[in-house]
Amino acid sequence: PRSTLFPYTTLFRSKMAAVMVERGSVIAKGLSLVRLRREGSRVHCAVAQDCDGREEFFEADHFLCSAPLTEAVEAMDPPAPPEVLHACRRLRYREHIGVHIKVKGCPFPDNWVYVHSKELRMARIANYRNFSRSMTDCEEASPLTVEYFTFPGDEISLRSDAELVELAVGELGLMRLVDKGSVLSAFVVRSEKAYPMLEQGAEAQVETIKGWLDGIANFVPIGRCGLFKYNNQDHAIATGLLAARRALGL
Repeated sequence: PRSTLFPYTTLFRSKMAAVMVERGSVIAKGLSLVRLRREGSRVHCAVAQDCDGREEFFEADHFLCSAPLTEAVEAMDPPAPPEVLHACRRLRYREHIGVHIKVKGCPFPDNWVYVHSKELRMARIANYRNFSRSMTDCEEASPLTVEYFTFPGDEISLRSDAELVELAVGELGLMRLVDKGSVLSAFVVRSEKAYPMLEQGAEAQVETIKGWLDGIANFVPIGRCGLFKYNNQDHAIATGLLAARRALGL
């Protein structure tokens, strides 16, 4: 199963989901946010849509939003002011492609390695076996992730999953880490808007957006994408915890 190949995020999400359900929360899956209905300075309802176009409505006292900051603002109904929408459209995100490969043995002793070679397209490689032996399903194998940072429509992002696996395995071969015969299985995960682009002028655009959002009392962006801030998973979780405490008055 995929969880044995790329367990880091999968196990974390499943554990968090189990705790939430145990404490009485409801987790809705397979839905996309289409509108955030607001009245004056408060959001009162999130409207989501399933793959067949059916809408579901979620009313709440507080909304903590980890969706990309630009998408959350553009979903507001009534719309944000023109200057705020203009600021949203000036911000960009990069995509992330993870090629998850299960291989025989343990090809290198590090957790993560950043790759800066001009001859390779990969940006980073991870070996989850070296985070913990419990993150592999057997002693004879390692779950690796070869990472590519892309833009929508560029040469890497347009490749098929099979082509991406071939690319990643080929590059691991060029690095003399993995040969094709040691690959047991592989799959690809594509994440849109994974990295906020901290380009010149981006800070001013974010300040314009946040200045307007400060006037909405019960809506708080959280996480890397929601805050348009590059941070790690532990920092992203901390923003959610702090926002929850604020909502609860703690």
